[in-house]
Parts: sequence; structure tokens; C-alpha cells
Amino acid sequence: MGVDLDGKNISICDHIREKKGFYNVRFQSCDLRHLNSNERFDLIICSDVLEYINEDNIVLANFRDSLKENGRLILHTPRLNPRRYLSLFEGYFECDPLEKSAHARDGYSTSELREKLKKNGLRITNFKYTFGYFGSLSWELSKILERCKPLFILSFPLILLLGYLDSLKVNRDGNGILVEAQLLMT
Repeated sequence: MGVDLDGKNISICDHIREKKGFYNVRFQSCDLRHLNSNERFDLIICSDVLEYINEDNIVLANFRDSLKENGRLILHTPRLNPRRYLSLFEGYFECDPLEKSAHARDGYSTSELREKLKKNGLRITNFKYTFGYFGSLSWELSKILERCKPLFILSFPLILLLGYLDSLKVNRDGNGILVEAQLLMT
């Protein structure tokens, strides 16, 4: 089951699902703050969404309540105060004003995210930084060059290579946080 607040996105997903014949998948328009599924899930993936929601504790509690025993939550979010490597081009890294206004926060500190998960009955079983040096450089280059499509297309193999190199490396620090969590055993 895939959820999105925007009904247009659900329509697009339904169209692709039907075209591809993926009948074991369904999509529904849903506000994660009001997620009240009678179903329990083995896996919930929430990637780069929580930073848009003011009531993030409600969403985390809803995720907890929607997990089966031994179910897992995979959560990715931006890290607060990201490090920039191409800071000369800082203006290129800003979201467009509409997207910026949609953010409830820029990201999370490591300690804040750990505390929120614990407070909501979730235990971190795996923690990893994402967008280390190579990944951040890849993202920054793509943000700079996306304004000039020909340059972006020419540099795309380099952008992909940097992203791939980042995935091979264990980052000791990074601009993103990826956690796997399970229900806290009481």
C-alpha cells in the first residue's frame, strides 16, 4: 500500500500500476497524521517526508501502531545544518519558495531523531549517515547544473558516479540520516 496526501500522485500511481499489471499493490490518498489502518505491516518506508509535517510525533506513533510484531520502519530524513562543499553556489541549493514554505523543519539533529523515535516506542536497529562527501557533491552539482539542461545532461554520468561512490562508502558524517527501527520491547 502506498499513500500520499496529493490525490494527483495517487492517480498517477494507479495508472502506472494498471499499465504494468501490478495488482498486488494499491495506493490511497491519506494524511499520515490520520493514518488509521486496520492492517499491520512488515515494513513501512518513509523517505524524505517527515520534515514536511509539524506533527511528526503523531506520524511516528501511527507508524508504530501500524507495524506488525518484528515489523520494521525505514526512515530517511535530511540532517539539520547540512555541510556544503560548493558553498560558492549556495543560492542554487535553496528549495523553490513554494517547497521551502511546505517544510515544517529543515531536518533533524541526530540526537533529536533518536529521541523522537524512542519517545514514540521505536528502537533504532540500524543507523547510517547518507549524502556523505560524494553524495553531497553529487546533489550539489545536480542542483547547480539543473538550470542548464545541456550541461546537466553532459554531467549526468559524473553525478551518477559520485552518487554511486557515496553508496559504497560508510559515511562517518553526512547530510542525511537513514534509520531502521522496530517496536520497543517493553
